[in-house]
Amino acid sequence: MIVRSSFAHGETVQVSPEVVPSCATNATFHLDKLPRNVTSAYLLADKVHKPLKLTKTGEGLDIALPAQALDPIATVVVLNTN
Repeated sequence: MIVRSSFAHGETVQVSPEVVPSCATNATFHLDKLPRNVTSAYLLADKVHKPLKLTKTGEGLDIALPAQALDPIATVVVLNTN
């Protein structure tokens, strides 16, 4: 997946993957060479901010996305950093 856009504010970064998962299997969103340490992630459209599973991969990060998108127009992943 490709990051379509990103927005940073303090210790929060919002990224929007170009491809939104819409199949029955879970998708992984990969980010390379992050300048900050990501402590947690959730979908902006998720009202309860359920944490997404994070897996560190060398200098990158894999974020497990749900099988069904919560928003039919855009998926925005919020990354909490320190």
